[in-house]
Amino acid sequence: MRAFTTETAAVGFELEQLVTGYWREVDANDAANITDYFTEDCKYRGGTQLNFTGKAGITKFYDNVRATRDPARIVRHTVMNVHVDVHDRNSGTVNYIIVTYAKSGTPPIPGLTGPSQVTDVRLECRRGPDGMFRISDFYGNAVFIGGESLINQLPKGAADQAARG
Repeated sequence: MRAFTTETAAVGFELEQLVTGYWREVDANDAANITDYFTEDCKYRGGTQLNFTGKAGITKFYDNVRATRDPARIVRHTVMNVHVDVHDRNSGTVNYIIVTYAKSGTPPIPGLTGPSQVTDVRLECRRGPDGMFRISDFYGNAVFIGGESLINQLPKGAADQAARG
């Protein structure tokens, strides 16, 4: 068990809000402003399939997702088991589980049998000169993959091509 001071509790809350804001941006705004959540020199990695550097790489990834997915595909993300490690006032690590639900159709969509993916995530975050926390290193490792997983929706080689690009 850990003890928090007033300052570390406030920083922890900021980091939790960064995580929930990120996934709200993905679900509610189709990730249109997703690069606002990242540092200029960020890394975005997912297992062995995704490896992007910088905001340009993240933009390419999300542009590719929007361009290649079924337009009727609905996605929602649930953040669970959040664990925040505050390093200091300007940096911290957030570990959590993201549970993704996805299916094509018009809500409410019948027939969902379970999550499309369950992923362990680790974020390294740092505060910028503007006082806002941003993600400097995003690492996700899929634990369970269902038939509607984004990994199964990307065209063969799309992640590799975007990473090189």
